[in-house]
Amino acid sequence: MHIRRGRLLYLSSFDVTSLGVVRRRVLRHLHLAGLSGFRADGFLLAVAEILANAVEHGGGSGMIELRHDGDRLDCEICDEGPGLRPGAHGTHLAASTDERGRGLRLAHMLCDQVLHHRVATGTRITLTIAITPAA
Repeated sequence: MHIRRGRLLYLSSFDVTSLGVVRRRVLRHLHLAGLSGFRADGFLLAVAEILANAVEHGGGSGMIELRHDGDRLDCEICDEGPGLRPGAHGTHLAASTDERGRGLRLAHMLCDQVLHHRVATGTRITLTIAITPAA
């Protein structure tokens, strides 16, 4: 894991059997941190999509870390997979009409920032959302 700023809200390993529990716990922490409504639902959907990608493409398991840093939330998801395909960094993502591959596109649409990093042990994706969006 890489995030170290802000207050730790949630840290857990995950695999296909624990995705539902992880999503429920993340949603609870989003609400406790003050994120609600459409933004909480959208951020949770982005988190769920990246978790599913980690399970499907990243070795079947990973780690999730959620932190509250001032007026924003950062969620880092790490796996042990081969990394993103070349070009899958925001501009060359799956089309909305593609049957598969829309998770990363959704994350970019629903989060204020999405960072992708290839690390020695796999892939690290950090999702960020402001608790109170800028007016």
